[in-house]
Amino acid sequence: EYNVVFVGRACAKNAPYFPQLKNRKGEVVPLDQVVFRLTRPDADNFESGKGKFYRYKRLANLQREIYFTLHGAVYGFAPECYAALLFPAVVVQTKNGPVQLYGTLYAMHRAQVDLGNLLDQQVEATTERMNPQSMQYVESLRRSGRRVAIKMFPVIYLQSRLGVLSFDAKPGNYVFADDNKPRAIDFDAAMYTLHTSPQWEPNLLMNLTLLTAHVRCYRHPALADGW
Repeated sequence: EYNVVFVGRACAKNAPYFPQLKNRKGEVVPLDQVVFRLTRPDADNFESGKGKFYRYKRLANLQREIYFTLHGAVYGFAPECYAALLFPAVVVQTKNGPVQLYGTLYAMHRAQVDLGNLLDQQVEATTERMNPQSMQYVESLRRSGRRVAIKMFPVIYLQSRLGVLSFDAKPGNYVFADDNKPRAIDFDAAMYTLHTSPQWEPNLLMNLTLLTAHVRCYRHPALADGW
């Protein structure tokens, strides 16, 4: 909703010169393995008809977002980030006077699928193979949900041990790259917090609860049972 994503190879076709991007090992990254995540420039009218709603944000908000994004990349629970840019976008008028809003541009490792689509694919593949009215179908989806949940646990555990609370923990905010490992994305500072405390277990409970609630509410019941 707040960002638009471009594949690196497509962007390079329209640029007279495109700099090389390198990973943390100093290796050149092929552009088909890179995506550019950019704040959407369009604006919506408020229901009151007065003013517009921009996806751009205040400087302090985006500074935290960039910090959280890089923190996740450094510790390995977010996609590798090759570049991050903060840019001034528009000036809006508020009751306290004009305010400068900013946008961001990230160059990141490309994911193959997000958790939401992966769960949908499990349902589609099972429906093609089995009778949806059979108990075998239900049991197969339960096993699929259990397998995906087990695969997701390490990244949620790592986030929690590092002091992360993600109040926007949902299937669309976890992705799988070509190594088949899950990683977190979307570090909106309004929905994300990072704190240091020896008590990390409550973080794990909260992150699992929020993500599980999304799976239970919006995915196939048998898949959610297995999860």
